[in-house]
Amino acid sequence: MRIGKRICLLIALITPFLLARSAYCQTQNVSWVDCFGSWSNGSNWSGGIAPNNISATTYNVTIDRPVSQCGSSFVAADLDQNVTVNSLTLGFGDFLVARNSTPDTFTILSGFNSGGGGIEFFNGSTLIVDGPYVGGGTFQFGGRLISRGLTINGNQFSAGAPNLIVGPGSEVDARGGTFTNLNSLTGTLDGSGAGNFTVFDIGGTLRFDPGTGPYGGNIINIAPDVVLLLDGGQVLYGPGAGTNALTHLSSNAGFFDFAGILDVSGSLNNSGHLGIGFFDNSGSITVNGNFTNSGAVSIGVFGGSPMTGSLESHSYTQNSLGTTNIFQTGTLTADTIDIQGGLSLAGTINGNLTIEANGHETGDGTINGNLTNFGTFARTGIVTGDVLNASLLAEGAKVGTLKIGGNYTQTTAGTLSEMLSSPSSFDRVDVSGLAFIGGTLAITTHFNPFGGETLTILDASSLSGQFSTIVGDHFGGPNDFWNVVYTPTSVELVAATPEPGTLVLLGIGFLGLAGLMRRKALPPRQIEI
Repeated sequence: MRIGKRICLLIALITPFLLARSAYCQTQNVSWVDCFGSWSNGSNWSGGIAPNNISATTYNVTIDRPVSQCGSSFVAADLDQNVTVNSLTLGFGDFLVARNSTPDTFTILSGFNSGGGGIEFFNGSTLIVDGPYVGGGTFQFGGRLISRGLTINGNQFSAGAPNLIVGPGSEVDARGGTFTNLNSLTGTLDGSGAGNFTVFDIGGTLRFDPGTGPYGGNIINIAPDVVLLLDGGQVLYGPGAGTNALTHLSSNAGFFDFAGILDVSGSLNNSGHLGIGFFDNSGSITVNGNFTNSGAVSIGVFGGSPMTGSLESHSYTQNSLGTTNIFQTGTLTADTIDIQGGLSLAGTINGNLTIEANGHETGDGTINGNLTNFGTFARTGIVTGDVLNASLLAEGAKVGTLKIGGNYTQTTAGTLSEMLSSPSSFDRVDVSGLAFIGGTLAITTHFNPFGGETLTILDASSLSGQFSTIVGDHFGGPNDFWNVVYTPTSVELVAATPEPGTLVLLGIGFLGLAGLMRRKALPPRQIEI
């Protein structure tokens, strides 16, 4: 028996994981008897012995001290050394905390049960759970939660594939730390199927706050095959120092607010709300595959905050259910950007943008690339490449100038809409290259110009073609209208309206003519003698 104990002690010193699996080892029950105190202090435990890694015994630890007897709303056992236990049970309001400046590791080999207690780890300490978890509780980490066959589902852990599931109504907080998956084992999502991914399925709230430690508040660390799925839940993430890796990010009616650096090696699918640098924290997401949006995407911070947001992907495709808001500090970069639904652009797009037939754009941002419009594009801002307008280049909320660095082509199906507010305030299109025009010119006039007043609505290095249809060329009276004049490099509107003096003379002439007609109409006078 002495030999067996020595072997067990040797195994315990080498690795705590083999300890639980050794037939020689003993287990013992021990309970916390204090309100607040250090783990290593034996007087805080039943039997006067603190559970630790030195003994040949592994412990079933219970921290279930009534908070009413401690004059507080919680009980805390403060971890101050590396500890391996067989199981851990927490009572309501009872906490295991790790707050030392030196990081500690707490390993649970078998079972983890909570009746409403909690875990709070800070300063880089680590919680390792090998076995199942049953019960509710609060989890706050400034350290690491290492999942080995661990699943969080509806505020409960259960054994299974290496997935992290935060179910509806539950919340997991990572305060300055990281959730770490150490391998890329094949896992299943809720047992519904198999794949070569580790799945983080969020139905509740997964919250990350700013981190300054060695892990930098990363959402995922050392995770080459990881999928983050927002299944009606939300992920809130603060700025971090490191770069994170995911194979896929998928949002199903969830909310993902990201600040920090995230690298997605595969695809990103969003049907919830994805915010990047949205709540006053800079964020950057790189998607090496395709991005598909049928929800809401917000990039950058509203109101010109110094914080920025950027999204970079191979391609960006949005269906008619989606909306994308790129604020002043936001940037979207992709080889191709295909938009149905809504696009609000106050920031920057890097890539070739296509507005589809049921797509519509507003804003006055910058497009570093080409624009093809089959929908509605509010005609302000900057396009550094070519513009093909086969639909409506519409008036914006206010008059403005669309600056085009390349060529402008308007097909027979295209319409250029011009709003004229005053002689000095009207819509313009400035084209650095060539302009080829056809289709419709639609004019809306909000002032009364003088005769001969000229507005240049389109400038180019060379102009070809003419508008086949003019809408809204009349204003004021029946004789007030715009003449559309084509020069070799521009399109001008010249007001044609009678001069006031001409109107007076015409009026006098009409009166004289009317008097003459009246004299001719009178019957001859009868003269009596």
